[in-house]
Amino acid sequence: MVLIPLLLAEYWVAPVKLVPYQNQAPALYSWLARQPPGIVAEFPMPTSANLPGRDAVYSYMSTFHWKPLLNGYSGYYPRSYLTRLERLEKFPDFQSLESLRDDDVTYVIVHANTYTSAEFESIVGALTDARLRPLGRFNNGNTQAAVFSMR
Repeated sequence: MVLIPLLLAEYWVAPVKLVPYQNQAPALYSWLARQPPGIVAEFPMPTSANLPGRDAVYSYMSTFHWKPLLNGYSGYYPRSYLTRLERLEKFPDFQSLESLRDDDVTYVIVHANTYTSAEFESIVGALTDARLRPLGRFNNGNTQAAVFSMR
């Protein structure tokens, strides 16, 4: 009986803030749902210093396309995931792209609203120079995202 008033007091002091969120797929994820199967990697990925980053958002958005994500979110970070984040920290350098190939990634998504305009265009240019195939730019619900194929 004492537990219930304590829980109520906790939520009264620090209420959980709810934010509205999309319940319909933005154009990016509608389009992705219609594409052939493949593993998806969304950038930016977090670093071990800023977990979970946007992984919870990417996980939620994956419910609109149901393709496997290289990103993940569970609140627990196994050593294998932390090692992957370290390998991808300098994306889009050669080693990070090789790591994505080793992980059999098909789709690479780069979200513009998480980079400066110059950073975003630099990453898009680097991926094009690395011979990833551009698949288009789509609205991600906030702004645009560039999608590339590694195949």
